[in-house]
Amino acid sequence: YLVIASVLAWGLGDAAAALVGKRFGRHFIVGKLIEGRKSLEGTLAMFAVSFVSVIVVLIAYGAVKWYGYAPIAIITAAVCAVVELYTKNGMDTLTCPLAAAATMIPLVRLLGV
Repeated sequence: YLVIASVLAWGLGDAAAALVGKRFGRHFIVGKLIEGRKSLEGTLAMFAVSFVSVIVVLIAYGAVKWYGYAPIAIITAAVCAVVELYTKNGMDTLTCPLAAAATMIPLVRLLGV
């Protein structure tokens, strides 16, 4: 289930970030380490969709106790959004799912059933 949650957080979140960023992106994030035009709106879409993806998978698989759903999903979504924001050359295809899994594994062990 962690693989499913990681891939969904990246895949759906990245798609939402691109769509929302292109359509509604008005506030662009500028930085030396940020490649291309990334918007605050797109990054927030990545966070929101990653959060929903992770929480749905955790609930569906009953992987953790009820009080662990939100903290795990919030932290994982935040990590995914930041990793997607700073990853260069389209490598977020690799880095986002790995970062999501690396974030969820200790959290699930800590808050797991």
